[in-house]
Amino acid sequence: MKHIKHWLVTMVVLLCSITMSATTIASGTCGDNLTWSLSDEGELVIEGVGAMDDYTFDYAPWFNHAESIKVIKINGASSISAQAFDGCSSLTSITIPESVTSIEDAAFQNCTNLNSITFSANSKLSSIGWWVFYGCSNLSTITIPQTVTNIGPNAFTGCSNLISVSCLASIPPTLGQYAFSTISSSAILYVPRSAVSAYESVGWGDYFTKIETAYASGTCGDNVAWALSIDGELIIEGTGGISFKSMPWGEYKDLIIYGNYELLDHDNDKIFSYKRELNNQKILVISNF
Repeated sequence: MKHIKHWLVTMVVLLCSITMSATTIASGTCGDNLTWSLSDEGELVIEGVGAMDDYTFDYAPWFNHAESIKVIKINGASSISAQAFDGCSSLTSITIPESVTSIEDAAFQNCTNLNSITFSANSKLSSIGWWVFYGCSNLSTITIPQTVTNIGPNAFTGCSNLISVSCLASIPPTLGQYAFSTISSSAILYVPRSAVSAYESVGWGDYFTKIETAYASGTCGDNVAWALSIDGELIIEGTGGISFKSMPWGEYKDLIIYGNYELLDHDNDKIFSYKRELNNQKILVISNF
């Protein structure tokens, strides 16, 4: 009897596994050396090498399934084509791999539920085209890689809940007209300490009333943003309650607490400054007395 029960349990588990496996419902090519496939669970996978086909005057081959696409995985593509994911209203997050060097016009336009955009730590992205994130009204924070040199007109227009933008480039990327038009009026821009005046002088100040320095940033509430400045100050700003399951800045605690300590400017009796370094990460702390 025990053997029969065990066999039945095994069969149930096996049947559940078979039922839960994803099925490819559409596939094809989207570049000379790129293929795509879409599962019945809404996962779109793009694989291969080289540039995507241009869809400026045509529909992407997955267009008829756009509203059902929930997850996009890009492996190896060097570009994201114009209007590639326009109208993917069920998409909530996207990771842009280091292979992508350009995001073309309106690529993520009207992805109204997109709330997380992550770029590879070794990103080689150089340009963000016109209207790329236009109408992504659920996006609240983004970190723009230091390799980006150009952001096109209306790139973030209509991102009405965007409250935190970190731009890692020491030389401010060139901005097209209305690049950040109609974002949140309380949005904060975080840039390298040495570049604050440069950002203020080339038009970024037209969209951001506050330009601060940050080591890392993110959100910790529906309308609350946090930033860890490169001088060791944790800033939390916004309205409403703070909510998170764990400290979102927790990954930097080892650097702040245990990093190798080096005192700077020993003889200055008005400024106490030091730096810490751990695992190729650095933080500078300056206290003005």
